[in-house]
Amino acid sequence: MEKHKAKGKRYVYFFGNGRADGDGRMKDLLGGKGAGLAENTGTLQILWEEGIRYVGDWVNDDQPYPFTVGDGTLLSMPYPLEINDILVCIYTYRDSEDFYRMICNQFDVLYEEGASNGRVMGISLHPYIIGVPHRIKALDRA
Repeated sequence: MEKHKAKGKRYVYFFGNGRADGDGRMKDLLGGKGAGLAENTGTLQILWEEGIRYVGDWVNDDQPYPFTVGDGTLLSMPYPLEINDILVCIYTYRDSEDFYRMICNQFDVLYEEGASNGRVMGISLHPYIIGVPHRIKALDRA
């Protein structure tokens, strides 16, 4: 992995033969989800040191929560492992109507729970999966 300084503030990473696109118009990156939900014991400290303030790799709650990393605090943003087009449409071979119902049911429950305490609803989407004609209509309806 090569690391390149970008505008004196953030790093742009190049993995293998892949490329990270971007230019000076990009805003400072504050957080995100790692590749494949994979991190090791040192990852969070490195992210904190590089200015990252939230991660979306943990699937253990539907509310954001803070946790201590070295001398700082990161925020864990919910990641929806089950409301995920790869899992639903590819690995479990469910159709787009099943995915539609899952999204609507997830929303209904979180909306009801959110009346007393906020919730975050994420939907993991990948254009090459959900964007195909026989799936996109169900997402539009949801």
